[in-house]
Amino acid sequence: MDHCLHVGDGVVDDESEIPRTALAGAILGALTIGTVSAVLAPRGSSNKAGSARRGAVGGAIVGATSGAFAGWQRIYDWRNRRGRLAFVADHTWALMTTCAGVIVGVMNFSLGAKVEDSLSRRHNRLVFDRGVVLRPGFALSTGYVVSGATDRQGHLTMRRRRLVTNHEDVHIWQARRWGPLYPVLYGVWFIGGVLVGLRKWSSDRTGRSLLTHIDAAAYYSNPFEWRAYTDDENWPPATADSSLVWSRRFGGVRVRDS
Repeated sequence: MDHCLHVGDGVVDDESEIPRTALAGAILGALTIGTVSAVLAPRGSSNKAGSARRGAVGGAIVGATSGAFAGWQRIYDWRNRRGRLAFVADHTWALMTTCAGVIVGVMNFSLGAKVEDSLSRRHNRLVFDRGVVLRPGFALSTGYVVSGATDRQGHLTMRRRRLVTNHEDVHIWQARRWGPLYPVLYGVWFIGGVLVGLRKWSSDRTGRSLLTHIDAAAYYSNPFEWRAYTDDENWPPATADSSLVWSRRFGGVRVRDS
């Protein structure tokens, strides 16, 4: 019986990938959280040592869980430098969002969502057809997990595939690049955008709704979203009021008059 998964010109041992990625994730997670815990602990050798141990155990558990989860679905492209970098980033600097992504992934499975192998396997991400989303018709990226790849009718069209590869994948790499700062910066902009949207709506005499203003300021104009929509060649988005969002694509190309 053949127990190997053949990938391109290489061969990956299907049975050993789960324990290997779990072990690697545990080591990276333990080193990361253990070090951070020791640095942030109050002064005193006993406090630092205890915090480091507890942090290392917690980090090892999170890292091992994520590593096993990713190895089970065979998402990382180990033959490619980008794939190896993705694994290291996910289990060190971006471990917070990775943990959130694993939780969302488990929730997706519990909701009956299915993994889209053609968009996941060896693509450094885990893509579900349905699952946890914030609004109908929109996909959601959490760590390396993408939920809601299909459209409202459940079809994985070419447009929806491009949404994953050109938009959601940008968010995945933003999380890897910015690490724990990513959800903080995104959240701070969103809260500020809600306040800006409220202010603009209160003085708007055109009849545009409060939701339209908040969407434009808090979501569409968020630099992380602005970049992702631009990379998807979808700026300004058809679902946004173009007069309320950036007049240029991310990078400076003008799309409308000011």
